Amino acid sequence: MNTVGETIVFASRQLTDQRKNREFTRWNRKDLLNYMNNGLKEIAAYRAEAFARTVEIQLAVGSRQKSILGATLVGLTNKATGMPLNETDAASLKAFMGFNICQYGPKWDNGKATYTPRAFSIDPDNAEVFYISPGVPEGFSPVVLADIQGKAPEYTFQDWNKTIEIRDSFYNNLIDWMMAEAYAMDTESQVSLAQSRGLKQAFYSIMGVKYKMDSARVSGFYEGRTGTGDPRAAAL
Repeated sequence: MNTVGETIVFASRQLTDQRKNREFTRWNRKDLLNYMNNGLKEIAAYRAEAFARTVEIQLAVGSRQKSILGATLVGLTNKATGMPLNETDAASLKAFMGFNICQYGPKWDNGKATYTPRAFSIDPDNAEVFYISPGVPEGFSPVVLADIQGKAPEYTFQDWNKTIEIRDSFYNNLIDWMMAEAYAMDTESQVSLAQSRGLKQAFYSIMGVKYKMDSARVSGFYEGRTGTGDPRAAAL
């Protein structure tokens, strides 16, 4: 696993910009950090599993719960028992909520109130909302382990020694993106532009995305237009 600082230095070295007493001459740290953050977002747009991880979520009273902002929930496990929750149909779960008057009551075991979540469903209209069955009663604050993916981290210089949260198998893709963005800045050099296009092509090809010729920026994607150079064009 590599840190933010190690990644920036490595990319700079690959760009032959780490000469003695002349480090980060052509591409400064801020530029490389921006390239890195943009690369993480681009990877997340196509391969959400690159950012899969497990986090704790404390459930609120009731059935409706909030997931992690910007992430996709793919599974839940009861932290107390280690048992996975069954995923059910959201429409059916919400439909029966209004008819279960005892939904939020605890279970009683030898005179002791207990609660165990058994199933969940993801809201089809809002991926950041999910529902727990049975609903959480008053007086309980259970914790579940949530398997999430798709939320790319964003780093600052304060995170220089922090490990980048990305699967190792996608790390080289991130380096390719950073170098491609760096070479693309040298617009007066056809060699640099060709290197940038080659790295972008490798970046998208490895992730299984059809890459045509130029970047989304050149194609007009950021102006709301879809051109033939936009790698997303094949998906639209």
